[in-house]
Formats: sequence, C-alpha cells, structure tokens
Amino acid sequence: AIFWSIFKYLNIPLIIGSFVGVATSYALSGKFLAQSFSVIAFLFGLYFLFIKKVHKRDKKPEKYFVFFLGLCIGFLATLLGIGGGVVAIPMFIMLMRVPNYSLVGTAATATFITSIIGTLCYLIMGFNMISNDYCIGYIHVPSFLSIGIISLFAVPFGIKLADKLNVKILKKIFAIALIATSIFMFFK
Repeated sequence: AIFWSIFKYLNIPLIIGSFVGVATSYALSGKFLAQSFSVIAFLFGLYFLFIKKVHKRDKKPEKYFVFFLGLCIGFLATLLGIGGGVVAIPMFIMLMRVPNYSLVGTAATATFITSIIGTLCYLIMGFNMISNDYCIGYIHVPSFLSIGIISLFAVPFGIKLADKLNVKILKKIFAIALIATSIFMFFK
C-alpha cells in the first residue's frame, strides 16, 4: 500500500530534488560520492540495528516538511545514484512515521520516480561524454537492463514478503544489508 496522504506532496519535490542531485554530481568526484553514500548508509544501518521503538506520530506531517524531505530524498538518491529506497525508507520511518503497512509501497513508488528522473538526466547529460560501447550517456546499458529486469520481478515479491515478515526482523535485515553495503562501498 502507498501512504497517499503524504505521497501526494512528494511527487514534485522528488522530481526537483532529482534534477538538482544529478546536476550536483558533476561537481564531485566518484570516490567522494561513494564514500558519502557509505557513511550515510552506515549511519542509517546503525540506527535500524539499535532502534528499539519508533514512536507513532500524533498527526500527519506538515506538507512543507514533506516537501522538504521529498527534495532531500530526490537529491540524495540521484546524487549518489542509488534509486531512492535506501534514503526514503529511513526518512519515512524516522521523520515522517509512515505506518509499517504502507512503508515498502511508498518507498518503492518514490524510488521509481527518482530512478526514472535520474536515469533520464544521466542519459541526456552524459550523452556525448562517455565513449564506451556499452554506455549511453552515463548509463551502463548491461547493468541498467539486468537491474531493471530483475527489479520487475523482485520488487513485487519483496513487497509481498515485507507484508508477511515481522517488522523487527525486516528492520534488522535492512540494517545489516545497509552496513555490509556501506563497508564494501567505502573500501572499494
């Protein structure tokens, strides 16, 4: 399920943040971006590993706050080239208190938006930059196709599985995956 009451305020800021993230990425080195992602993922992983309980929000977050978080999610997702889920899920839980039943669907929808915008921007902006047989713009076509095809099958399965798993176990799995990925990326 998607948490529509906040998601309707996320669409435009996700798109704007995505454009700004791609534009900013040109000013930073790949190593800096990878290490920045590592630090952010590691901190989110620690949070989810050791958090005891997330307090429920008494009321819906203000639309201006949701707008700002949408900008941040879009910006970080495309700046770091990570689609959005790694950034969206922690922000949805920690800052917006999105209910567990709609967390994965809401994050998957945000990820879809940032992925499409980011891919199109990196494709267009890098069109004449890379001279590699396997690249169009800054998009490595074999990677794009393999991730895209696998995602078509894995995302619906993951959403169904997330609905059936215990939330505490799901958060611990997510935390361990974030920490492991962050360590790998930091030293790569």
